[in-house]
Amino acid sequence: MPNRHNARTRRRNILIRVFIAGTLLAGIFSLHAKLGDTLHAIVHANLGFVVAGLAVRVGSDIITTFKWKRLLKVAGISAPFPVVYRANLIGAFYGLFLPGAVAGDIARTVVIAPRAGGKAPALASMFMQRNTGMAACLVIANIGSWINPVTVSLFSGSFSFMNHLAFWFALITAAYLVTNFLLLNNAVFHLLWSRSAAAHHAAPQLHHANDFRSRVRRFWESAVRKFARLHDSVLRYRSGILPAVMLSFVTQLGDCLVVWCVSRAIDSPLPFLVCCVFVPAVMLMELLPISIAGVGLRDACYVALFASIGRKPESAVAISFVLLGYYVTIALVGGLIQWLSPVNVEAAEAD
Repeated sequence: MPNRHNARTRRRNILIRVFIAGTLLAGIFSLHAKLGDTLHAIVHANLGFVVAGLAVRVGSDIITTFKWKRLLKVAGISAPFPVVYRANLIGAFYGLFLPGAVAGDIARTVVIAPRAGGKAPALASMFMQRNTGMAACLVIANIGSWINPVTVSLFSGSFSFMNHLAFWFALITAAYLVTNFLLLNNAVFHLLWSRSAAAHHAAPQLHHANDFRSRVRRFWESAVRKFARLHDSVLRYRSGILPAVMLSFVTQLGDCLVVWCVSRAIDSPLPFLVCCVFVPAVMLMELLPISIAGVGLRDACYVALFASIGRKPESAVAISFVLLGYYVTIALVGGLIQWLSPVNVEAAEAD
């Protein structure tokens, strides 16, 4: 029965996200871009720049794999490069076809878990891989938006300051720093842990198991225990953070270079510094789990960003479609690997 319920939930989530993606695309082509002009830009794209963009994208994935392998080594986990790269490719496949922003990371965790000694250290390594990538992304975004300010036309009146991307980058950076301070700082963590334990011992024994205060206390204790396990696992990778962030700068700049190549391929060239603002903005928006593989959401973001610099929406959607083509190409390679050596990710996701 639970498996049947989980299958129904997955199907429902897929349908919801497909509907949202379709609605966003329909809105874009009915209100902003012309489908014919968009397809014309893609069909007549410069093949040399398209291939160059794909080559840079593959190179970035290889460097990301190397970074993940180094993080695992810091924790005393030996994983050959082909195994880690296989995990990345299979994760790309599941990230394309399964709903949810972390579907791909679940697959990567499942593949690498036997080498890492279990799901907890594997998940922690995946978290640190993403965490260090986010650090580099935010540094590039903040520097780029300070040097080359970009504003969108979404808010008015007293909220007009929210049109500046620099504001959102700074806000997200502050939240990122606070989260990492709580997660990686031993003193703060033990303070939270000791207060939770003290509250548990000081709390009166409640006779009713369904009492609201009892449920809240059990929820808090469960959350603290899970946080403690994650904290202990993540600390194993702490000494590898700086090298990982440095490698992440290379991959994040590589992602910006990909968009720079594609913009030239469709004859709508963007300055590289503008790419260093646009790409982090779109990447952060794609974290919202409301679409399949970011379809529709990514396109809408590029349309809004292109409008801020007076560029045609057709060029924005054309770039987004080419980027999707890159991702699908890499994901299909991961799908072939998954077909040849299956990984039961759905079962792990249900766990």
